[in-house]
Amino acid sequence: MIANFHINYGTLPGEQIAIRFKKNGTEETVICQSYDATNWHETIQVAETDVIAYKYFLQTPKGMVGEHGEYRQLFIPKDGTHVSYQNYWRPQFEVARSFFSAAFKDVIFRRKGAESIPPKPRQKRGESTGNKIIFQLYAAAIPQHLKFCVCGNNDALGNWKKPVVLSEGHYPNWQVELDWNGQSVDIEYKFAIYNPENQQVVEWEKGLNRRLQFTFPSAKGNAVVRTDESYQYASGLWKGAGMAIPVFSLRSENGCGIGEYTDLNLLVDWATKTGMKLVQTLPVNDTIATKTWTDSYPYAAISVYALHPLYVNIQSIAKLKTKQTRPASKRQLRS
Repeated sequence: MIANFHINYGTLPGEQIAIRFKKNGTEETVICQSYDATNWHETIQVAETDVIAYKYFLQTPKGMVGEHGEYRQLFIPKDGTHVSYQNYWRPQFEVARSFFSAAFKDVIFRRKGAESIPPKPRQKRGESTGNKIIFQLYAAAIPQHLKFCVCGNNDALGNWKKPVVLSEGHYPNWQVELDWNGQSVDIEYKFAIYNPENQQVVEWEKGLNRRLQFTFPSAKGNAVVRTDESYQYASGLWKGAGMAIPVFSLRSENGCGIGEYTDLNLLVDWATKTGMKLVQTLPVNDTIATKTWTDSYPYAAISVYALHPLYVNIQSIAKLKTKQTRPASKRQLRS
C-alpha cells in the first residue's frame, strides 16, 4: 500500500520538515519534499500488518526540533492500495497542550477502557466504491460523560442535522471512518461536543467551517485520513476549581502534627466531596543533602524518585511490638 504524507508548515531558509518512523521495531528518519517551503510531502510503502508510529520534526541548522507530544499512531485502512495522510504540526507552546499531560489526560478527562474500544466505521447509504474518508480529531479536554462528533454538508456527515459520533477507542485521538462514493471530495464540516444520554449536541465549535478538498487517484481502494488539531471551544478552555497546600500544613487525628503522606488521602477525599478537581502541593522529594537548615528548601531535591522521610506516617510503617507501648508512643510522637 502506498502511503502519502502531507503537512502544511512554513519553514525558513535552511529548514526542512522530516518524519521519524518507528516501524516494526526499527527507526528511520526521512526528509520531506516541498515545492514552496510550506507544503511538505513524503511517500512510503506500508502493509496492513505494519505497526507504525511517526512524528514530525523541523530540521534546522542547529539540529532537530520535534512537534509536541508523543508519536502518532498510524491508522492503516484495510483492503486499500493508496492512503493519504493530511496532518497539521502540533506546536509545543500552546496553552491547550497542557491538557495532554498525564494529570489531565489520564485522570481528570480519563476515558474508561478507551484503548479497548475499536473505532467503528460509519457506513454511507448506497453502494460504496471502496474509497474511504477517515476523520480524526486530536483533543483531550472533554468531560468524561461527553463525546466529540462531526457534522457536515453532505449525507455522509448528516447534512448539518444528524451528527456522526467519533470513536474514543484511541483517545485522545478521536476517529470515524466513512465510505465515500466518487473520486472527488469537497466537504465543509465542523466538530461539536455531543451528549450520548440525550443524543443532543451540547456545543458547536467556534470559527469558520473546516474544509476537506481531495481527489482520489481512482474509483476504489483509496483512503484519505484527515487529522485535525485543537477543537475550537466556543465556551473557552476548561476551567476547574482546586486548592494548593503544602503537605507540612496538613493536620489530621492520625498524624503527628507536621503533615504526613497519609493526610493526602483525607485531603483528596475532602476535595472530591466539595467538587474540586485539582490538589497542588509543594514538592515532597527528599532534600537532605547538607543536614543544615538549607535542606528545608523544597525545590532542592536530591532525587526525582526519593520522597522526603519527614512526611512518613510512623504508624503505617509497622506496628509497635506491644500493646502497652502503642498509646504512649503515639503521645510521645505528637509531643
